[in-house]
Amino acid sequence: MVPAGLRTRVSVLLPAAVALFLQELRARLGPGSIGAFTFADNVASRRVLEKSGFALVEAFEEDGVPSLYLQREL
Repeated sequence: MVPAGLRTRVSVLLPAAVALFLQELRARLGPGSIGAFTFADNVASRRVLEKSGFALVEAFEEDGVPSLYLQREL
């Protein structure tokens, strides 16, 4: 079990790290879009992606595993 304090820090730091990564991508590549895949039951990853501006594009099943594709503009 992850301690609550650590969970809180991760929930703040991870979206900030993703934002910096996306900022760097835009600086290097210019405008465009980026996509991300995650398993449908990975609620934490989906939450980080949504906090970072990603929107669900497609829910699908790959090799019998429910999965999601999310996308956002840079």
